[in-house]
Amino acid sequence: MSKKILIIIGILILIVIAGLSIGRLFKKGKVQLLDSQIPVPSVTPVELATWEDQSEFEFKYPKNLNLNPHPEDEENYAHLELTGEGSQESIILWTKDTKYQTVDDYAKGAKITNYIGSQLGDLPAVKVLDESDSNNFSLLTIRDGYLYQIDVKNMDQEIYNIIVNSYRFTGDSEEELPATQNSAQPPPISEEIYTEEEVIE
Repeated sequence: MSKKILIIIGILILIVIAGLSIGRLFKKGKVQLLDSQIPVPSVTPVELATWEDQSEFEFKYPKNLNLNPHPEDEENYAHLELTGEGSQESIILWTKDTKYQTVDDYAKGAKITNYIGSQLGDLPAVKVLDESDSNNFSLLTIRDGYLYQIDVKNMDQEIYNIIVNSYRFTGDSEEELPATQNSAQPPPISEEIYTEEEVIE
């Protein structure tokens, strides 16, 4: 009698264990099925505009940024300021006269020590770091006796990448820049939509 009871209890234990195992497998499969049905949010492409500057460069930037071409600046060939809505972020693109012929000459002449080699357009450049704030830095190069400089202040890295990776020089090298640096009417802005390319410098 006791032997039969032990056998029955053993069979019941095996049935319970088998039932629990099957239940776990079913639950796991159901969770995986639910996970696979959750919609993955699609990445919205960043809408970009193109700025073509008369000082022989162009670049793309997110259209949601404010662009001020500073037409009142009569000293520099380009003085473009990009800012976000109500933020302290900014990127300023300059074109200036310089007495230096290469970025190496500039680094030595200006006695810059905190910089790393980089590239702007198709030219070698230097990235000058702010020792007190890593979110602030300048990227600059020299082309045909003109200094092309980008000053960054607390700007999102992705926005900086869009601008720098799309930056290119236009016009033939060795030509003089226009005598009039800025005009009241900014150059036309392309309304094309581009997909942001993630490129890390």
